Amino acid sequence: MADRFCDQCGAAASPAARYCRQCGVACDTPLWRSLTRQTTLMQQWRGLSHTLTRRDVRKLLGEPARVEPANLLESPRVETWRYEYERVDGSAALESRNRPRILGVVQFSQDEGRVLMWTEPDWEAMHSSDNQEAPSNTEQRL
Repeated sequence: MADRFCDQCGAAASPAARYCRQCGVACDTPLWRSLTRQTTLMQQWRGLSHTLTRRDVRKLLGEPARVEPANLLESPRVETWRYEYERVDGSAALESRNRPRILGVVQFSQDEGRVLMWTEPDWEAMHSSDNQEAPSNTEQRL
């Protein structure tokens, strides 16, 4: 996988390349490295797309904590899956119901059976121990 591309022709360029192999133009574009730490859980959520079915989402994220069926009187009919995560740090001091939790939501179109939208868990709250139930911060819509 290329870390950068030629500004002139768009061909993939290796990080060490000084010139493009395709067109010969000098590679002046600076390299950027991400400082965001992606956890396995974050990578799973980032794998969501609008083409996924319920089965695909179960394979990717596992079983939801709660499933809310679609209201048959509403249009579009939307089925909501809620995922809950709690921090497990080996501390027996906090009972399970008192541990901070973060929430993620996936909604499916009842008619098409595919992902309609999702709201990722609040990743920053995952690292904070003072939030009881933090709202999500990233929402994807069709």
